[in-house]
Amino acid sequence: MPRPEPPVNALDRGLQVLEAFGRRGFSLSLAGLAAELKLPKPTLHRLLSTLMARGYVLQSVKGGAYCLGPAVLDLGFAMLDGLEVREAALPFLEALFQEVEANVNLSVLEPGGLEVMYVARLRRQEVLSLNLNVGSRLPSYSSSPGRVLLANLPGPQRRQALAGILADPQAAAWLEGRRVDLAAVLDQVAEQGYAVNDGEYLPELFAMAAPVWDQERRAVAAVSVALLKRRQEGRLLEERLLGPLLACTRGLSALLGHRPRRARASPA
Repeated sequence: MPRPEPPVNALDRGLQVLEAFGRRGFSLSLAGLAAELKLPKPTLHRLLSTLMARGYVLQSVKGGAYCLGPAVLDLGFAMLDGLEVREAALPFLEALFQEVEANVNLSVLEPGGLEVMYVARLRRQEVLSLNLNVGSRLPSYSSSPGRVLLANLPGPQRRQALAGILADPQAAAWLEGRRVDLAAVLDQVAEQGYAVNDGEYLPELFAMAAPVWDQERRAVAAVSVALLKRRQEGRLLEERLLGPLLACTRGLSALLGHRPRRARASPA
């Protein structure tokens, strides 16, 4: 068996710089990056200069903070365009958006299972609305798309993701503060086939999500709908949204080659 190639240090450090922006924010100072990455400032300055020359990092004022450049967006959009499920989903999402008159999103689970990322989003203009766009991330443990994707992971992967979430201080504090037994919630979501979030993420927000399946019977994405409750009961919103949501995910799953297992006939 061939030995794995050792990492290229300069490339590895350059990627660490870009990842730091993802963790800490759009705009970072040289001192902030140095503290985050534990790199000498001269080394970090050379890395940033190289990234600036390639358009991955910008600095609007000499000596000022750095921010991500347009080349990062080019990579992100190339990745999104390469997602077969996203391209296939757009007509279904548009039809659902018109029918339910609510925000409609397509999400995928990030590696490790701690977050989901929006890969498509149709948004209504609301006075109060989450400032989320394509590429935005939400915690998996507190969002309906995250829960539905976690719930439908194969057993070992679900247990591994759950352990990682419970080991994360912020996630553990959120779950404990709200007395949420995430393992039990995921069991319920897997059994009923969809997830409901009635005011857990934001008090006025109601959201539902259902999985999108591929031909290998894997939950490759989640479609979610979200809207402001406006004093409506969650039960009534669930009744109104569930049918259109499941029709959307069934149609999209069928297009991706998914065939539901037939129920066994009862003996005569």
